Amino acid sequence: MTVAKMKIGDSAVVRGFREENEFVQRLRMMGITENVHVLLKRQAPFADPLIITCRGCDIAIRKADAKNILIGV
Repeated sequence: MTVAKMKIGDSAVVRGFREENEFVQRLRMMGITENVHVLLKRQAPFADPLIITCRGCDIAIRKADAKNILIGV
């Protein structure tokens, strides 16, 4: 499952990433790493972008990018 499939209020643990690219490197610098808890806080109209909370910070990411973040419950 990916962050893009989460519903508002769902929380999960990041298990990894589909592919390593520049965006994934930026996510890691922002603190979204393996075994960290994320919460889907909000969605903008038409579900893009998503607002996730990680380590006490809100981060807006596009749904296309959220599909690369693998999660587990």
